[in-house]
Amino acid sequence: MLIFFEKLFISLFTTTDVFILLWAGATGFMYYKTLISLKKISDELYIPALRRANRRKVRQYTENKADTKEQEDRIHTQIGKLNEWYSLFSTFVSVFPLLGMLGTVKSLIEVAGKISSETPVMDEFFGALTSTAWGIIFAMIFKAGFDSRVSPKVAAANKEYDLLIERNSLEKL
Repeated sequence: MLIFFEKLFISLFTTTDVFILLWAGATGFMYYKTLISLKKISDELYIPALRRANRRKVRQYTENKADTKEQEDRIHTQIGKLNEWYSLFSTFVSVFPLLGMLGTVKSLIEVAGKISSETPVMDEFFGALTSTAWGIIFAMIFKAGFDSRVSPKVAAANKEYDLLIERNSLEKL
């Protein structure tokens, strides 16, 4: 079993699986930018789903209930950025299995071209399998590990923003 993981790890840097590694880096960057946007929104609003209960923050939020148009505009901009980064992150995560399948197909095409020759084809089958494995592994890590944590926070931020807009429009009446 250890040999399998050793070969799998080495393949990440020696085959076409390097594209999956680069894609994982870009996906991690999208996740980071989503978290930064969430933090900026939570600094503007008290959103219980985004922050731990902090008595000072709750008191400050309730005392400063008069939200200004300027604050609303800042939050609107941040919500737009949050949704943009989160959308990119979700899209990048959904591409991992496709990258794995692409690596599989690429390697199988190379195998088909070598079947008539006398070179061993086992290495090409291994390349096909490692691409599929890495695509699935990264999809699971980012979807289950990261997306499941950030998705409820994005929804909470959007809901809180909608409530802010509604409250401000009712106060104007």
